[in-house]
Amino acid sequence: MANRKVPLLVFIVMVVVAGLVGYAMAIALQPHPRSSPSVLALDPMLATSDDVEGDTITAGASDEAKRDFLFQIVGYETLNQGGQKMNLYFHYRYTEGIATEDIPNYIDLRSQVVDFMREVDTTDEPYWETVDLQLCTALKKNYPIEAISCQLQVYPDDRKGLPYEPGYHGATTTIGDIEPLAYAGPLAGAQ
Repeated sequence: MANRKVPLLVFIVMVVVAGLVGYAMAIALQPHPRSSPSVLALDPMLATSDDVEGDTITAGASDEAKRDFLFQIVGYETLNQGGQKMNLYFHYRYTEGIATEDIPNYIDLRSQVVDFMREVDTTDEPYWETVDLQLCTALKKNYPIEAISCQLQVYPDDRKGLPYEPGYHGATTTIGDIEPLAYAGPLAGAQ
């Protein structure tokens, strides 16, 4: 009888964790309160033909939709600092009024991140805050981005001969008017 209870308990815990992660993502993806677009911009299903100008949904002449994107790189193993494992999160807002055809493929940004992380020498700059600032600044400079938040999240580390680092830790850099990323741990099941 006890053997049946353990898998059920594990299943219940997984369902609760999945619900919490979904809730956290919904909160993280909410627009910044000082720059939130109208309901029409958030829900294209509510827009009428009068609200659409080109590829931008508007709710009157003064409101323009904000266009954001986010991506993550999970389980990245650094070449520096002894091969630490980390998650990298990016949330950015495109330049105001950007046309659909001018939106960059996020794979290009992801490739720049991976190249940067492969080339950065943390012996010169051993702080994740400095690495994050350099990376976030480079992405904003190289793409049509008006605001960006970048989070480097390092896994707990208990390798022999190195100081014990309990729990997830890291740095967040935010440039421009966008809500800072704040993931406390990895997003469950993300690969």
